[in-house]
Amino acid sequence: MNTSIATFMKVALTVTVIVACLFVVGYTLVDDESEAYKEIVEVQKNHEIFD
Repeated sequence: MNTSIATFMKVALTVTVIVACLFVVGYTLVDDESEAYKEIVEVQKNHEIFD
């Protein structure tokens, strides 16, 4: 019984670490893309103001 609990905990920890890594990578990608889009929008707004 203890072996199955230990195995379950190892699998649960592994899955948690993998999900955390995927979340960090995904968050970074979205943050970078939104920053690039923000710069484009700001340039367009500034262009409209001076036209």
